[in-house]
Amino acid sequence: MQIPAETLIGLRRTALGFVSVAKYLLHQPGVQYVLTEKFNQDKLESLFGNMRQMKGGHEAPSVDEVNAQMNVARMKTSQDLRILRGNTYNKQAVETLSVDDTPLMKKKQKKDKS
Repeated sequence: MQIPAETLIGLRRTALGFVSVAKYLLHQPGVQYVLTEKFNQDKLESLFGNMRQMKGGHEAPSVDEVNAQMNVARMKTSQDLRILRGNTYNKQAVETLSVDDTPLMKKKQKKDKS
């Protein structure tokens, strides 16, 4: 059995890239080892799978289609950001709400000039 040349090229690039990343990480302060099982592309494959589904199962989306879908995904997730300033707030961020039973001042009624 012979492996196609494209597969060998891909395998070589993957191995060299992995070795490069591992060397880089091991030279960082405090890094004693690298957990190779944490290196996977499941999240990336999931992202592209969702993009293909959004386009009706289109197997080979163009670069423009991928960019458009990434912009849509960014817009959806940007709405989840916590608002730190302004006249609105994130309801989940409010921990306690104090309620005061003090009656409000009555509004003065305008007199009719008829």
